[in-house]
Amino acid sequence: MSKDEIRDALLKVGAHQLRSPISTIQTQLNIILQVYDKEMPGKMKRLVEGASKKSEDMLSLINDLLDMGQLENEHVKEEFTTVRLEKLFLSVIEHLSGKAEFKEIDLQIDKKDILPIVWGHRSGLKSIFYNLIENAIKYTPRGGKVTVKTNYDRRGVLHCEVKDTGIGIPCQEIKGVFSEFYRASNAKEEAKIGTGLGLAIVAKAIEVHGGEIKCESNIGQGTAFKFSIALAKIEEEEAKLLEQKKQDDKLKIVIIGGRTAGPKAAAKARRMNEDASITIIEKDESLSYAGCGLPYYISGMVSNLKSLMTTNDGDIRDPDFFRQIKEIEVLNRTRALSIDRENKEILIENFKTKEKNKITYDKLILATGSKAIIPRIKGINKKGVYSYHKVEDAEGLKKELKTKQAKDVIIIGGGLLGAETAEALSRRGARVTIIEEKDQILIKFLDKEMADLVKNYFESKGIKILLNNKVELIEGHSSAEGVVANGNFIPADLVILSTGLKPEVRLAKKCGLTTGITGGIKINKYLQTSDPHIYAIGDCVENTNLITGKPVYTPFGSIATRQGRVAGINATGGKEKFSGVIKTIIMKFFDYNIGSVGLNEEQLKTESFDPVSIIVPGPDKDHFFPSAKLIYIKLTGDRNSKNLLGAQIIGRGDILSRLNTITTAISAKMKISDISKLDLAYAPPYSSAMDIIITAANVLNNKIDGNYNGISPAELKNKLEKKEDIILLDIRSHSEYDYDSINGSSHIPLNSLRGRLHQLPKDREIIICCRSGVNSYEALRIFKSHGFNNAKVLDGGIVTFRGENADTVSLY
Repeated sequence: MSKDEIRDALLKVGAHQLRSPISTIQTQLNIILQVYDKEMPGKMKRLVEGASKKSEDMLSLINDLLDMGQLENEHVKEEFTTVRLEKLFLSVIEHLSGKAEFKEIDLQIDKKDILPIVWGHRSGLKSIFYNLIENAIKYTPRGGKVTVKTNYDRRGVLHCEVKDTGIGIPCQEIKGVFSEFYRASNAKEEAKIGTGLGLAIVAKAIEVHGGEIKCESNIGQGTAFKFSIALAKIEEEEAKLLEQKKQDDKLKIVIIGGRTAGPKAAAKARRMNEDASITIIEKDESLSYAGCGLPYYISGMVSNLKSLMTTNDGDIRDPDFFRQIKEIEVLNRTRALSIDRENKEILIENFKTKEKNKITYDKLILATGSKAIIPRIKGINKKGVYSYHKVEDAEGLKKELKTKQAKDVIIIGGGLLGAETAEALSRRGARVTIIEEKDQILIKFLDKEMADLVKNYFESKGIKILLNNKVELIEGHSSAEGVVANGNFIPADLVILSTGLKPEVRLAKKCGLTTGITGGIKINKYLQTSDPHIYAIGDCVENTNLITGKPVYTPFGSIATRQGRVAGINATGGKEKFSGVIKTIIMKFFDYNIGSVGLNEEQLKTESFDPVSIIVPGPDKDHFFPSAKLIYIKLTGDRNSKNLLGAQIIGRGDILSRLNTITTAISAKMKISDISKLDLAYAPPYSSAMDIIITAANVLNNKIDGNYNGISPAELKNKLEKKEDIILLDIRSHSEYDYDSINGSSHIPLNSLRGRLHQLPKDREIIICCRSGVNSYEALRIFKSHGFNNAKVLDGGIVTFRGENADTVSLY
């Protein structure tokens, strides 16, 4: 690669990398100016306006540098192509007419004939028209006049004059205006926004085409730029053939699926290859929306559905956005019927016209997503039964709630989506019942004792949860009127199916791609399928669990988005790796936060690990801070390797920062002891001096090393139910014990324990309990030092055993 090619490539990549964040900053500043205009003090407003102006300057400079870099490339003539000059010219006029109108400038166009199709550098010719006319408007006072004359003569020469009644250019400075970063002295005095590259780009573009430009100007009387370029005329048929050939030479990337992963892959591919032909095929009307936000739309917390389809800058990600901003073709309401891998062709059908066509590809990305698992229940096709998976489902459900004023809603399935839907419906005033076959909710993410804490909170918010119940029948005539579960009839106005997702792989199977044991498409670390020209991403694929090394199905939006980025890079020639997943999940239920990462204890018991777990409740901030809230952390590690393998965190307090810390630790294969030594940030409004994560890691490390013997709340409940011969010893104060204690427990306050050890037998199993477990550990050390080898701590204390969800965090 030559130096020019390297420079051109760096300019392209650099421009895209810089343009996006600066554009976001500018948009955010403009939103602040619009929304908070009357609330901002004058000085603050001037600062924001200044920052907005500087970001606009930076964007202009980036665009101009990119244009100049393209024109200075020694291979620039290889980029010549057919240019529909009439269309290009009119698009520039249309874009700039608004600026002229705003300044009340009379913009006159004198064009005798329709400009032909010519052979030239498209962006270079556009820059000539745009920069000359924009400059004329910029430097012409309000109420002035700008005239643009064009003519394409019989010799094939394009003549153009752009004349204005503006400020003019000093005679001695006319020669310099075509130099890079040169600005006339009176232009600087006017303090007009500009990069000093506009006319230099014009001169370079005209030079590239073998033309010439002249400037005539007088101070205060305006300026006239005249240029002539010989441009070969091309007939329509020849133009079509040339355009088709150029299109055929482009890298053709086709993406099937336009919900989450697909659009991300398309956008990244465009950033990596400005010249590629990129097409998205999507069977539904809507595309590129935040599916995880649908419950919040149903609840009313998100009022406008379109906000789920917007960028951070507020642009709606509809087909026009992809075509105009990213030059990506979108074929929505279109389905892919089959893939011919040998000829690299896809047969597609438009739902509206029923027309079938073939589209070719060089690289294909499958992002076909997932589909709802529909259980075999009699009456499931009745009206009022909803499978809730996409925008159309959410719209239908919201309309149903509004028109029928449904009050009793049954959700079949207590997984992640079922729990989120329960909150959404509850906020709408519905009486919600979750019916779950298993003995707990959120079984794929939480162990039972943690799930029971969540269940208690759900029920405190009026959500009824029926565990160990199987729905056998949906009753009603034409519409659902209720369900029969375990032989009992439960009335309902609406029934919502939330029984899980499975990968949508029909198209992949039909063309012979390999699928895995989870049902998803098998992929390698580069996201390639069994066909190296076809990539697969998102909910349709089978991932690798980084903890077990085994296949796992993870239909999460975060994973789909990350895979989209990797696939976009690799489809354009990159070698980016996607190693696997560790299943990080977080959700919110009213003011209760629920998160998990890695594998839970029950899942680890089925693998080749020796899992050890602890539960630690505590405040998310310093306990004396007014806004401190209770959270519960369950950590699980491997006794042999002493690596952390999983965590579950729930409660009203901040769990996100802790969850992300643990995710990083597991990904890095850190030892539990390493986590306890992390130098985490501390201030009372954010955490304790020793963050609860470090406390939990220390407890788990002590348990693995044999310095801590614990028993889980579930194990204690089992012992109590079986009436095993144990001593349950409560070491809290007299007032705490009298207020609330576990039935059958004995009581010795911690401050009296050393003097009463002789009252306790050393051969019995003693389970020590306090409010949170902290003081129980102190008691355990006393017992151990006096030969009580069968003493254990109740993990998480009474606050975890009871499933208490009070706001207080006075745990000590």
